[in-house]
Amino acid sequence: MDKKLICFFIDSLYRSAGTERIATDVANSLERRGYSICFLLLDSNTESFFSLNSKIQIYSLQCSYSQKVESILKLRKWVKSHKPNFIINVGIPMAMISIFACAFLSCKVVNWEHFYLKAGSKLGYIMRILAALLGYRQIVLTVSDKMSYPFFIRNKIECIPNFTTINQENNRSYLTSKIVLSIGRLNHAKGFDILIEAWKYVSQAHPDWKLRIIGNGKDRCTLNEMICKYRLSDSVNLLYPTNNVLDFYLSSSVYILPSRSEPFGLVLIEAKSCGLPIIAFDCPLGPKNIVRNYVDGLLVKPKSVKDLANAINYLLENKSKREDFGKAAFADYKEHWSEDIAMLKWSDILD
Repeated sequence: MDKKLICFFIDSLYRSAGTERIATDVANSLERRGYSICFLLLDSNTESFFSLNSKIQIYSLQCSYSQKVESILKLRKWVKSHKPNFIINVGIPMAMISIFACAFLSCKVVNWEHFYLKAGSKLGYIMRILAALLGYRQIVLTVSDKMSYPFFIRNKIECIPNFTTINQENNRSYLTSKIVLSIGRLNHAKGFDILIEAWKYVSQAHPDWKLRIIGNGKDRCTLNEMICKYRLSDSVNLLYPTNNVLDFYLSSSVYILPSRSEPFGLVLIEAKSCGLPIIAFDCPLGPKNIVRNYVDGLLVKPKSVKDLANAINYLLENKSKREDFGKAAFADYKEHWSEDIAMLKWSDILD
């Protein structure tokens, strides 16, 4: 029997964000499990920041998201030519193209939501409901998000958590370095300005500890200015994204997620896979689904500079607590967030 062809439909792959990372991880994992996989991009740049199996082909419609009609027509032509069994929309905006392009064709449309139902505007809410109604299945990242959908379409909503493949050898941090790590896109939602504000107080109490922030985005200049303003240049390093991010996890002793909102938080899974204790704002929607307060990390009041600083100081001053949290984090990753567990759920949808 011929392999099923699964097409991931995404805007682009050149960015280094969590969405692109998990999309390539799932694609690689499905290919290893016997599916035929390809990516179809809107963008003409077909480079992928993250590694893809050499058997996975990348195509481009050479359109932009604003070119709705042209994108729909080009996608429909592509589907008729290549005949994929499934199109997986990496993000609901892509569903607003493929659902119409695949109308009355045999290709099944799966929508993979990377935010959450009530994130953003009313238009975003309507788009997510419409995508769920018209698509074959809609994948969300947390049970909390699934339960927020109207009951009459919940039977079409599947909860599949993200996973990570960055630590295949199951190495763990020794938690001995005086380094705190945070990773993400440098924008308002990720809250790095709050973290730097909090670190101003942490560094006074613990001048021998360092903070590493890895990411890129429009707020880089603003964050650098904050670091200079608070005279933190000796203790805060603002680094660019790297493919060797595992080395940074393994050489750190605490992971911090300062997001104002976070639909899932793939970095939390990555941190757990390396046995790092976590501090995160208890923001909508992901952290409380991943971090167990006072078991493998600390959940603090959202946007509170004071509470974040206090939580960081608490873990820096309690080595035994860091070790307990780190051990529990690694065990939880193995039990609930591994690749095998997630891929069983993917296979149930695609088989």
